[in-house]
Amino acid sequence: MYRAIESLYTGAASTISLGCKLGHTDFFPIETGVRQGCILSPWLYALFINDLAKTIKKETGTGVQIQTGEDSWSELHLLMYADDIALLAHSPLALQRQLDIVASYSRQWRFEVNHSKSGLMSFHPRTNTHPDPQLPLAGQAIPWVSSYKYLGVDIEVGGRPFSAYRKRALTRTHRAAMAISALGMYSGKSPVSIDVQMYKSLVRPLMEYAGEIVPLRPWKEADQLQRLMGQCWTRTPTAAIMSELGLMSMEARYQQLRLILGSLAHGNEC
Repeated sequence: MYRAIESLYTGAASTISLGCKLGHTDFFPIETGVRQGCILSPWLYALFINDLAKTIKKETGTGVQIQTGEDSWSELHLLMYADDIALLAHSPLALQRQLDIVASYSRQWRFEVNHSKSGLMSFHPRTNTHPDPQLPLAGQAIPWVSSYKYLGVDIEVGGRPFSAYRKRALTRTHRAAMAISALGMYSGKSPVSIDVQMYKSLVRPLMEYAGEIVPLRPWKEADQLQRLMGQCWTRTPTAAIMSELGLMSMEARYQQLRLILGSLAHGNEC
């Protein structure tokens, strides 16, 4: 398999299109990486990073306990998505052991850790304060933080969780709403069915991202935006608009997303 992959890139070269009538640059060799858009990229990275996950999981007793059934528990050590890794430990000492494994793996396979995008968070059920000791990663101390953005979601310690994330999501949603409203919603030139489909496809998903984990509570600003969008299509009273268009409150929509996720997790079609 290695030789087959290697043959794909033996003597590989590339060129850059300059656009218009300028033509292309001379061909130059590809000495590192894969071709732009090559579907091998995520597969090769997954193979490369998988041994790191295996090594960390071998350190039994360092992860956090999660309930997987009525009377069963499992140890969760890390979360991985592409090149984003979140280590989970029950104590600073256990977390330091995991950080040391990452540092050793990075030296062995010659890659660098981005310290500027790394942070430590402590979830204490009572005080929400972080421990005192500094924990180094590859010789550099990682700072303790009260908020960290992971996969586009702001995870916060203390205060109202996800408040910063909701604020950013609402700003993005307003921009998208104004953009599609200008396509004909305000003038009434586009059919209502098309308007609703555009809203559900291009606007509402920006507020629904990570809805399965965000606490269930009313989101007044999001509901106001939704009502405003509905009034672009008709001058009918708001309550009738929401009912006729089948648009529920964001709190109810989050509840629906949780039910769908739960059904999928248990292997049921929804």
